Amino acid sequence: MFGKNFILYAMSYPSSLQKTYGEVDWLNRQHRPWLDPSSGEERYESWDDLEREAFQDYQEISRALENEKDVFTSLENWCEGKNHNGFRQGQNMVHYQPLFS
Repeated sequence: MFGKNFILYAMSYPSSLQKTYGEVDWLNRQHRPWLDPSSGEERYESWDDLEREAFQDYQEISRALENEKDVFTSLENWCEGKNHNGFRQGQNMVHYQPLFS
């Protein structure tokens, strides 16, 4: 019931990683550089910064769409043709570096 397939187990921070890497700033609250996988651009936002920005974007787009007849086209234009991963159709990830190798 509470084995490796249990959701809380899957969501937990593995103790072996903590032993190897110490405390990891998963939310990047120290604003260290990271590479945007869609552009390769160096960025410094924390999780909190990105969440705040996403909420502001949501508020902006929801207000803009209130009276819109063609919501899909408006959303596509607002997103500049990018999908939920930040890529345009057919575009490949520019940078991908796993944290642990």
